Amino acid sequence: MSLLPRFRPRVALYAEPLELAAGERVQLHVRIDAPRPRKIERADLWLRQTVRSSKGLGTRFHLHAPLSGPRTLPEGVTDLEARAQIPHSALPDHRGRRLGVSTVVEVSLASRWRFDVSRSFQLRVRGGPYQGSVEPLVFSSRSPGRDDPHLEGSLDRSVLRPGGMLSGRVAAVGADCRRLDVYLVATEHDDQGAHPSGRWRLRVDRPLNDGESVPFAMSVPKDVTPSFVAWGASLKWSVELHADRAFARDLALRIPVTVALGSGSPEPLTEAPMVGDERVAALWQRVAQHTGATFDGGALHDRIGDVTLRVRPKPNGIEARLAYPSLGIALEGGERDGLQRLAGSFSDRGKVPALGDHWNQHFYATAREPAQARAFLVRSLGRLVALRFHAADDQGLTLAVDASRDDGSELERLVRLARRVAERIPEATLEIPIPAELDHGAWEQAALALEARLSPGPPRLEAESGAWTIDTRWPEEGHPFTRLSARATTPIDERLHADSILGLPDALSRDARPLAEALAESGRLLIGASEVALEIPGLTPEPATLEPTVGRLTRLVRHLRVDEGPYR
Repeated sequence: MSLLPRFRPRVALYAEPLELAAGERVQLHVRIDAPRPRKIERADLWLRQTVRSSKGLGTRFHLHAPLSGPRTLPEGVTDLEARAQIPHSALPDHRGRRLGVSTVVEVSLASRWRFDVSRSFQLRVRGGPYQGSVEPLVFSSRSPGRDDPHLEGSLDRSVLRPGGMLSGRVAAVGADCRRLDVYLVATEHDDQGAHPSGRWRLRVDRPLNDGESVPFAMSVPKDVTPSFVAWGASLKWSVELHADRAFARDLALRIPVTVALGSGSPEPLTEAPMVGDERVAALWQRVAQHTGATFDGGALHDRIGDVTLRVRPKPNGIEARLAYPSLGIALEGGERDGLQRLAGSFSDRGKVPALGDHWNQHFYATAREPAQARAFLVRSLGRLVALRFHAADDQGLTLAVDASRDDGSELERLVRLARRVAERIPEATLEIPIPAELDHGAWEQAALALEARLSPGPPRLEAESGAWTIDTRWPEEGHPFTRLSARATTPIDERLHADSILGLPDALSRDARPLAEALAESGRLLIGASEVALEIPGLTPEPATLEPTVGRLTRLVRHLRVDEGPYR
């Protein structure tokens, strides 16, 4: 009990509800306890929100509600009431190092000839409900145009709720990491820069293998201040991912988020988007569906006639390999290095004029006879010179684009353009001219006389029935030769397989041996499981003269059987 008598009334305030959201109505109860009757001129209530920043102190809103006019307060307790609505523009209360937001109710009793009575009370305002959309987020720390080790991270939502959950995934791309730390970070921003306001950590104490997608989840504290912006000052939130590496620079990724009231249930909206290898695999699967290709988890595959297509990621881009039956023209091509570009400015070697100056400055292609390379590439590539001509040989073309493996538009573009090239390759093969040392007319006449199909390039005749072929071969080492082959309709007994250089098998039948010996005098006779072939040294200017030899070869195939003798 006070030893001195009390002369001034006590003032208390009761608010309902205790915590308020922007736009919400509040019932304010003022209780005045007067030690003796007191005459007042008026009783007023003021509701004010102030913002403290590096610029000083500012008022967000200032509302007035009269409680009473002139009256005499009796001795004892008097209750007064007022209603007020928190403005929709109200900010959440915040007590930070550089920023502060405070919502205060001030009650004043004005009396004539006496000191006024004034009391201030703190209200708790939590901010307003979030009105925008809530979307999943995917971020990457990769620098544009570079493919260094980096982090990919995703969150199930862009807006977090106090007391809710934060759920996401992270992948280290191009590196292995020892562990992961997930931070929920609040930062104050004003004219003086950014200043930390709060930090909560979740440790994921497990390795992150290259490309592996690792899930994580943590709770958002209930008492955190929602995001806000006012007069050049703001409170912003982010999720920061830190992956620890051994003997290398750690990887970090920052994902900006919003913290707000009413941003949904504390449960995840959906699973966080895929990252790392999972995301890239899903992207490649979608491209496969769009283009009609198949995806095996590592590469896209397709087949266009006799041409197979394989598209796969490489360290410096995406590569498409088109494989086709051997051309036999010693095709060689690819990208020019620095010295080759310099030499190319003084020489026409490896140039294909029809493909343009840019192509010839950066790429080259040649063959045993350059005209053959030019004919094949002009027909197969045509106007598709925007693709990088990575490599070429007799078995295939390699095309590429300078894009990351997760660039879906460039991947799909490469697949579609590579398919167009593949569709042209059969026609391009037919455009390859016969070597200059052979007579094209003589091979055409032989095709008519022998009822065969002619393929140019290294010229090849194939019987309409498919029973035999005549083609020319240029081995990488050694001299060219003419190869005749006859196909067997049933598998040839293994005991009859032979290479005439090593001698003919003893198991040849009496009918087959004379034919085999006569053929072996012309060249190297090879008997395999499905065909019999004869390799004759040198080129054949007049292939029609080989008709008798082809006849003996097909008869030999019909007579190939094992001579068992009179006893079985």
